[in-house]
Amino acid sequence: DYDTVYVGKWHLPSSFTHKIPGFTVLTPGVSSQGNLGDTSTSRACEGYLRNRPEDKPFLMVASFFQPHDICQWLRINQADPGKLRYPELADELPPLPPNFEFDSKEPAPIRRDRDRNEPGAKKGKWSKLHWRYYIWSYYRHIEMVDAEVGRVLDALEDTGLADNTLVIFTSDHGEGLARHQLVRKSKLYDEAVKVPMIVSLPGRAKKDAVDSTHLVSGLDVVPTVCDYLGIQAPPMSHGRSLRGVVEGSETNWRPFVGSDVSTNGTPGRMIRSRQYKYVAYKGCDVEQLFDVQADPHETKNLAANAKFASVLRDHRKMLAKWESKLTIAPTVPKEARWPVA
Repeated sequence: DYDTVYVGKWHLPSSFTHKIPGFTVLTPGVSSQGNLGDTSTSRACEGYLRNRPEDKPFLMVASFFQPHDICQWLRINQADPGKLRYPELADELPPLPPNFEFDSKEPAPIRRDRDRNEPGAKKGKWSKLHWRYYIWSYYRHIEMVDAEVGRVLDALEDTGLADNTLVIFTSDHGEGLARHQLVRKSKLYDEAVKVPMIVSLPGRAKKDAVDSTHLVSGLDVVPTVCDYLGIQAPPMSHGRSLRGVVEGSETNWRPFVGSDVSTNGTPGRMIRSRQYKYVAYKGCDVEQLFDVQADPHETKNLAANAKFASVLRDHRKMLAKWESKLTIAPTVPKEARWPVA
């Protein structure tokens, strides 16, 4: 009985740009640039919230582009001009991150991608000043989407819906942001693989709480929404409802989460347990193991350290367990199925 609307970016086959099964699309053909399309998205959300049919509850997906436009910035600024383009910004540039330097013994797919595709290598090494300018620019893209999200939340408040609406804010991936001298995604370092997960439901969600204990995944969004609606999650869902975590009643949670990526065409997979993170790439004998509690910036690869041999074995087993539950699409060629048959 819900009124369901979809607004903004649709990052899947273009056939669904104007018609998404189960949803009314409010912004068909929205611009693929955040600086042009995101305002259309927030305005459409605002218009819907202020004029929605009051006889039905609603489910609204607001999908923004920003900070994705940083990819356009990178294309424009691949070449370091040797000086700051806007000298007046000199005092505003953020410092380089503590893990700006990188491990020369990284897995080969990461090294190849850095050499071939990273702007800092492709067009000549960036100066540290240019790296800082890039970080500053990324923060400006964040400010753009922050304003648009604020417009939607303001409309929710103004219409009296905020106190009875579940709001979930998340993203699809992170950004290298000069950590390990990387940009964009396609790596399994935390800067690219971690995303925000913010949940609000006044009177039921813990207020102003930061949970750093439970390991959650984007796969948990659909089961969470279904749980709050009182319906079963789809049968092939691999996630778990976050309701118990959100409300502070969860006592039996998962010991690890998994993720995967394609780095320069090479599949890579990651297991994150409470203390460690394990990364392996197809056909590469260099593994990565980080103690993310002692080394949150992932600067010390422990995989070759004999003291952590048992930890490494345990995480290989976790990866195998995670992979055993994957359902491979029948259209994927067998040679691309790694390592699940």
